[in-house]
Amino acid sequence: MTDRRDEGLEVRVRRTRNLRTVGVLASVVVGMVGMAYASVPLYEIFCRVTGFGGTTQVQPVRRTGCSTGW
Repeated sequence: MTDRRDEGLEVRVRRTRNLRTVGVLASVVVGMVGMAYASVPLYEIFCRVTGFGGTTQVQPVRRTGCSTGW
C-alpha cells in the first residue's frame, strides 16, 4: 500500500519539476525576445551617451611598394 503512495508522490514531484523547468525556459525565451526587441533603442542610447556615431569607421588602405602576397 505504501508503494502506491510513493509512486503518486514521485509522479507529483516529477510533474512539479517539469513545470518549473518549463517556466524557467519560457522566462528565458521571453527575456531573449525582449532584449532583442530593446537592443536598437538601447544601442541608440549607448551611442548618444558615449559619443559614438553608431557606425564603424573604415580607413582606406594605402598602397605601398612591398608585396603582402595578395
